[in-house]
Amino acid sequence: MQRLRRVRRHLAAPQPPTSTPTPLPTATAAETEQPPRAEAGPLTPEQVLTFRTFGYVVMRHVLLPDELRTVNDEFTAGLAHHDATHPTPDDVVTLQRNWDNLQDHSPFIQSLLEDERFAGAAGQLLGGPAVFFSSHSNLYSSDRSPWHPDHDQAHPRSLKLALYIGEPLTSSTGALRVVPGSHTAEFGDALARIRLADIDPGPHLNIVEGIDRGDPDGLRVDEMPCAVLETEPGDVVAFDVRTWHGSWQGGSARRMLSMKYYKDPETPAEHASIQSWASQVLLSRKMDRTLVRAFPERWLANEAGSA
Repeated sequence: MQRLRRVRRHLAAPQPPTSTPTPLPTATAAETEQPPRAEAGPLTPEQVLTFRTFGYVVMRHVLLPDELRTVNDEFTAGLAHHDATHPTPDDVVTLQRNWDNLQDHSPFIQSLLEDERFAGAAGQLLGGPAVFFSSHSNLYSSDRSPWHPDHDQAHPRSLKLALYIGEPLTSSTGALRVVPGSHTAEFGDALARIRLADIDPGPHLNIVEGIDRGDPDGLRVDEMPCAVLETEPGDVVAFDVRTWHGSWQGGSARRMLSMKYYKDPETPAEHASIQSWASQVLLSRKMDRTLVRAFPERWLANEAGSA
């Protein structure tokens, strides 16, 4: 029942707001200067330091070959269920298909969410117990993903694990690109002011007014100075949700699983920020501006053998 208590305590407690939610509280100087704790887990100290310094780290060969086959089988089943329940007109081009992994067609993927290789790594990188928030399967068919962070607030401390399960990805076939160090407030704010041809501000970001739709004369995705993270099937890229990322080129069926975790709040400021953030999520869900959906009761029940 630990899963049920944590998720409901932090996400179900806030009431859906009827207007614009209160901005997330700013961390005090003492909280900002306090480094994350060192947690035991599968990553080396060097990997943790890389993540905290640059805002990302690559974890190689996380899945075994038989696990990768199982994940791809469940991905295919999830895709079939998605297409059957979300039909697309023939004249519409879908650049990304996305569905929740907390469904009956994905039992092994669900078990990974509490696997030490994922949840343990998230705890190490976040500097405290990690609480799972969401997981989705993604099928990309576009030639780019615009530059964006997933969030622009320091609290709640959170990250995304991107698990690549399809073909190897290179700089010319859609590999993830990140701007090292862009998870820091000063650098992230500066990036928000650069003229970009492609940009995706998302529903939770405070992008400077007037440039949130991209500038035709701005930098293309491939013109931004960045690190290109080439991957093999079974690799995982962990990145801070504030890290700016995107992709360039790529095939018509790139497969990726995403898993989001946040640090279990401990201080009063962390508790206040997680509640304010959850209120924003609930408001976005109400306005249909986010892919996040309620947790299935079957998953929350955490029955024996379910994970």
